[in-house]
Amino acid sequence: MNFPFKHSLSVRFSDVDGLGHTNNAAYITYFEEARLAMMRRINLKSTKTWQGFPFIVANVSCDFKVATFGADLLDIHCRISKIGNASFDIEYVIKKNDSVVARGKSVQVTYDYDVRGVIPISDELRKELQKLV
Repeated sequence: MNFPFKHSLSVRFSDVDGLGHTNNAAYITYFEEARLAMMRRINLKSTKTWQGFPFIVANVSCDFKVATFGADLLDIHCRISKIGNASFDIEYVIKKNDSVVARGKSVQVTYDYDVRGVIPISDELRKELQKLV
């Protein structure tokens, strides 16, 4: 399976819990950081977006495979796995030294922040998302 985008980061001291490993909640933040970095690659011209991102996250899930620890270097691989009428899915694979430590998925719904409602995916956004499949 091809993952066209990679974002790297180190496990922060504040991500480690009392048991000495990366807290499960930190992985959702890692997905978010990778998702935002990937979306920054998309050149959108819409003015009806918050910070240029015309979507909200509707769902996120994570399957944990192997524990990670403070200062571990992680690579978060991302790809668009599904594009619908008003939503798209992103799959994530987090690796440490080429070994999978977690897998996840998020569902984004295209959203107009001015009217506070769901909108169809624009042709422009669809075209850009296709580049990340």
